[in-house]
Amino acid sequence: MPDRLRARFLVVGSGVAGLHAAWRASQHGDVLLLTKRSLFDSATAYAQGGIAAALGAGAITGPFTPPVYKSDPSDQPCPTQNLTEAKKHLAKAGKSSGVTIKTIVSQGEYSTSVNEAQSLKAQLAKVGITLNLEVLDSNAYVAKWIAGDFEAAVALNGGSPDPNTMYGRYFTSTGSLNKVAGYSSPTLDKLFVEGRSTSDVTERKAIYKKVSEQLVSNAAWVWLFTGYNYTATTSGVAGFTPMVNGSTQFLRETTVSK
Repeated sequence: MPDRLRARFLVVGSGVAGLHAAWRASQHGDVLLLTKRSLFDSATAYAQGGIAAALGAGAITGPFTPPVYKSDPSDQPCPTQNLTEAKKHLAKAGKSSGVTIKTIVSQGEYSTSVNEAQSLKAQLAKVGITLNLEVLDSNAYVAKWIAGDFEAAVALNGGSPDPNTMYGRYFTSTGSLNKVAGYSSPTLDKLFVEGRSTSDVTERKAIYKKVSEQLVSNAAWVWLFTGYNYTATTSGVAGFTPMVNGSTQFLRETTVSK
């Protein structure tokens, strides 16, 4: 049986309101803070990320976002908007009169998702692609997403410092989320095995560059942007260091003064 956690106060949620309540309560007793996955996986964090992206504090991205293995957006088949070429591709696919795609989007997973979907709908309409948006609450969206029960989905996928952790579960034939990804190949299976089999960074960079090329050429995903994350503290907080992997290990060394 797992150890029981005892505290005088229980705070649910790690957004601004939850953290402030936990801080104030900590002056009167032990506090237990419940959060969905990690300390900064909150509506507040997503909202600030969405605001930052809207203000230009973000970047166009390819499949991989970790600095060491970062994909070059200019390697995308069409790195800049070209409506004429887009229409040619539709005609080549026998869809010169346009195509309609049913698209699911969550209104609860992160704050900018519906706005992003509306923006995509407006842009794609210029070439005859119609997105029929189905806005769902988080539970309904996740159920459809995991089951692969959609024609298209607007999603915010979290990154990871390691490319295998980031996409091995999606784009390999035995991956637990391959039904969501909708694509795998013997080539990708082989490349992911090679990536896991070496710790040499130079070798891994070359391997995952090939993975990135395979994904942008063949996978039915369109990578849009990565937002910058910001962590701000009051002047009374000392010793906290944000980690790129979302770890909160430095909370052990963090102090708060009035």
